[in-house]
Amino acid sequence: MLIKGDMLSFSFLDFITFFGGIFLWILAFGQLCKKNKQQLNYLLAALFFCIGYSQMLHGAYRPLELGYLYCLAKISSTSTYFCVGPLMFLYFLFFIKHDFTLKKQYIIHFVPSMASVIVMGYAYAASQPSPGVCSPPVVVFFAGLSVASVIIYALVLLIMIVLLMNTRGVVIKKIMLPSVFLITIFIVSSVIWIVNKAFHWNICQHINAVSSLLYVGLYLLFSRYPEYLEAVKDEVKRISYENSYLKSVNVKVVLDHLMILMEKEKAFCDEDISLPKLARELQVSPHQLSELLNIRLQKNFNTFINEYRVKEAQGLLVQEPQRSVISVAHAVGFETSSAFYNAFKKNTGLSPTKFRQKNSL
Repeated sequence: MLIKGDMLSFSFLDFITFFGGIFLWILAFGQLCKKNKQQLNYLLAALFFCIGYSQMLHGAYRPLELGYLYCLAKISSTSTYFCVGPLMFLYFLFFIKHDFTLKKQYIIHFVPSMASVIVMGYAYAASQPSPGVCSPPVVVFFAGLSVASVIIYALVLLIMIVLLMNTRGVVIKKIMLPSVFLITIFIVSSVIWIVNKAFHWNICQHINAVSSLLYVGLYLLFSRYPEYLEAVKDEVKRISYENSYLKSVNVKVVLDHLMILMEKEKAFCDEDISLPKLARELQVSPHQLSELLNIRLQKNFNTFINEYRVKEAQGLLVQEPQRSVISVAHAVGFETSSAFYNAFKKNTGLSPTKFRQKNSL
């Protein structure tokens, strides 16, 4: 059955698919409108946006009559879909790793998306396709590759969850089973999409419509049971604590001692300071100190030490204007000028010289 208008020709399945995309964009907007937004909200908003964009285009291809505008949109949609796998993977890591935070190095997961825009855009411009012929072979190839990348990320995530279930208790198995089920459905539907394209089964409309219904169903499910994901995170936290190196450590006493070493004795000024050496001073193991810094202070050892060194250097640069920058670097514990400049710029946004000029007495 088709719903016809002057320029539109929607089948019922197209309408469901398009509605699913709009629905996901509304959910993305809702995540961005939350008052106390966290990294998790931004990840979820990006994931909803990327999947929603793809769904809307799949639903709108018929009314747009494969015109040039749709062709360009399809290229951007394919590139956007390369982000779905990484976003889904990072989102679930928030729940299966209790100390997980986003870091700059994760941008590497999105390099294929950026590269595909350039390659497909160039291929499309070079092919000069006629109206009605939307996709040169390279665009079709990247479309399949984007779905394949989602399958790979989903498989890795599924393996991580299964390993977590097999090495932990019965409780985590019961909690994680729905996640395993949902990811498996996602993988199967993606594989069917690729097989459909390869063998020309012409069931894309059905796959896209079912996907939209699945997204709406998942939203209703998690709206009805919002405590599910929190239960996952709480259980992972509990398990992590049971395996923690800090179970037998009085964390408050160690932290107090650490602050004395850093702020009063200025242990960071020692060029030879290391994780094992500082751990011996605190009478804990290197593993325990590393966990204390990473979990309790959200910093690794080098970041922790360099922040103190840069803070001390800031005071010396202003208080002793005649002192050379390299002398200040050595005084606060840096062995090389390059290490000092890099750490100083990272923490202050300025070079030591510019900082001194800006803050001169």
